Amino acid sequence: MEQYSAAAFLDLVASAFDLQDASMKRSPPHNPQRQIYSPSLAAKDQVFFLAANSLYVVDPESGNIEKVVPATTEQGLFKNLFEIDGDVYISTEANEILAWKDNKLERSKVNPSAGEILFSDALAGSRKTLMGTSADRVFVYESGFINEVAIKDIEYLHANVLVSGAWVNESLIALATLRGGVLFVDPKTGDTQEITNYYTGLPDNEVYALLGDNKGSVWVAHDYGFTRIAPFQPFRTFNHYPGIEGNLLCAYSGTDGGVYVGTSLGLFKLVKDEVYEEEEYFVTKKRKLFLPSPMMTKKL
Repeated sequence: MEQYSAAAFLDLVASAFDLQDASMKRSPPHNPQRQIYSPSLAAKDQVFFLAANSLYVVDPESGNIEKVVPATTEQGLFKNLFEIDGDVYISTEANEILAWKDNKLERSKVNPSAGEILFSDALAGSRKTLMGTSADRVFVYESGFINEVAIKDIEYLHANVLVSGAWVNESLIALATLRGGVLFVDPKTGDTQEITNYYTGLPDNEVYALLGDNKGSVWVAHDYGFTRIAPFQPFRTFNHYPGIEGNLLCAYSGTDGGVYVGTSLGLFKLVKDEVYEEEEYFVTKKRKLFLPSPMMTKKL
């Protein structure tokens, strides 16, 4: 699955796909319901884009819109687009969760009944999906069952507001907050393993987005750039990374090993810059000199 911020991709989508529906293009400011605002999803050989009043399904090969599904009065406006165990879901203003099944939306059985789903993150190599809700509650979905993570420091989440989360590995999850940095928790016991915030070196406690990479680290977006955190190890902050322009909105670690960053000015990919220059230097070597010993004479 590839997930990006629609704000960073809007112009890219219009140029990359020959979209036949005018509502896919940038909308006038007075009509925000037609703007694509949710992250896009690529799943089951289809690409999904969400606006407040419509779901757009695009064929990635032809670039044509296969289907436009409008929001109904009963469902309310669409709010969020996310994936669980390979399936695509939408949350609505009526607090419903709709599933994309057989090329149509239907009521889903997936419903933690604990507020709006804010994020979902699949654990690589398994069928586990981490989910967080607007009530600061965290769940793990696996094979049709939802189990809540009994977070011991739940008051810390309530005080600082949960905004995002990701797997670090099977025994560690990272939870980003709006005012308290990042909380690392054991999903099995709910025990806090580490808190990374301003007092431990994070440039800002206000976290906008968070994602895990395939090396057991998490990337945290904040006002000053983004920080790569390897739990229990020193971390590095990138605030003026060469080539990145604009305010950081999101980051994504691709299956090809590349890192993609969405900003207020566009989409950027981190690439290795193969630039070499000649450098001349001199090496002083020391060596030992062995002098012959004086000849000894013997009187006969």
